[in-house]
Amino acid sequence: MQRRGMTPDTVTYASLIAAAAQAAAWEEAAAAHAEMVERGLRPTTVTYTTLVTAFGRAGKWEEALAVREAMRADGVQANTYTYSALVSACEKVYTQHRLLLIGRLHARAA
Repeated sequence: MQRRGMTPDTVTYASLIAAAAQAAAWEEAAAAHAEMVERGLRPTTVTYTTLVTAFGRAGKWEEALAVREAMRADGVQANTYTYSALVSACEKVYTQHRLLLIGRLHARAA
């Protein structure tokens, strides 16, 4: 894209972050977000929410919550999609912890 003289914008970066989120590739999503900021582009609700989704799918609930705090600090308004992504991220971790606890209890009973 850049070789053709086109400059990526927030929509381009949101698409990159979304693609990484689909693959649960949170590191790539975070790198795309960081690059966007380094280029002087201001993250939007969509880009932040998509980053929350990427962290959530990877089970990185603390990072997802940190993104919400970054949104607040940056003055970007969260929406229902943002909160839904946050709930999903936390729910996934809760389910994983619950399964681990059940497994430990089962092992003790055996």
